[in-house]
Amino acid sequence: MRWVVIGHVPERNHDLAIAIFNPMLQGPINFLDIRNILHDFLRNHKGVGYRTMQPCPHGQAFVRFNYLFDKDNLIENSPHQYGDGTITFVAHNRAWNNRSAVMTHEVWLMLLGLDLDLWTQNLLEKAVSSFGQLMLWEEDHYYMSRGIVKLRVSDLDDIPWFFVFTKGLDFVSNSWTVQCEVLLIKMLGQDAQDEDFPPGDDDFDPNQFFYHGFG
Repeated sequence: MRWVVIGHVPERNHDLAIAIFNPMLQGPINFLDIRNILHDFLRNHKGVGYRTMQPCPHGQAFVRFNYLFDKDNLIENSPHQYGDGTITFVAHNRAWNNRSAVMTHEVWLMLLGLDLDLWTQNLLEKAVSSFGQLMLWEEDHYYMSRGIVKLRVSDLDDIPWFFVFTKGLDFVSNSWTVQCEVLLIKMLGQDAQDEDFPPGDDDFDPNQFFYHGFG
């Protein structure tokens, strides 16, 4: 299994949900039968309209609804009784393969001998994507012997000692080996204490507040 850190993912499918049957018959099933069951349930039992429906690897069908409220309502009130079983709806990105990942550290890395032609944001993001998320890169042409990058990682042990960059365009192509050194480590999760309950408008001491460092 290969772990890939992809950074921000824009959500563009707020109207899409996954329908899951329970129990589900074993063996191959014609999707037309699944479509007919969902169509009857949505249109005749729930009075809900949808635009498209197609097979889903994480359930029985992707359903794209006409209205966001209908989708959220079906999700929040799942499972729904239908015949001898139930139908459950989940958001398209909250299927069984969805889990939580924790970034534990922020680290500064030095890539020693990073060829100047490799000094691009996209290439560095690709290079570290298997173990971390690139936060920023200090492109300092006064120090062309190394590149300095800041990452968020989930496990310090995943940081490699060397990167091997290769073009991979032809049968034989050039590659460059770059040494990686950890310069600084900061553990994440060390937040400030919980916020205090604010006092009422007439229940506070002005002397408790300090401005401009003058007391």
